[in-house]
Amino acid sequence: MKTKENISEIATISAIISDTIFKKLYTISGIGYMATADQIAEWAVEFNEKYKDVDWVDLTNNGEPLKAVSKCLKNLSILSFDDAIIDFSHHKLENY
Repeated sequence: MKTKENISEIATISAIISDTIFKKLYTISGIGYMATADQIAEWAVEFNEKYKDVDWVDLTNNGEPLKAVSKCLKNLSILSFDDAIIDFSHHKLENY
């Protein structure tokens, strides 16, 4: 069972992914509005699991930047939670 904090974090991740790529995914997928939202929710859970051990505050203040995984952001360094979600969003869309 997910904790309240974990559910809240996944909701935040879903919101950022939606803001970043919802329209594009909806347009290219042809799966409908609710199915697009469901797909984004699945990706949010995936992101949360993949990066669950990253200390975002420490990374932002002191850490080695993460390497971008998306093609469109490949030349940028990922230094924050938001940047990582946006990069992950583009990566998932590129490979959809």
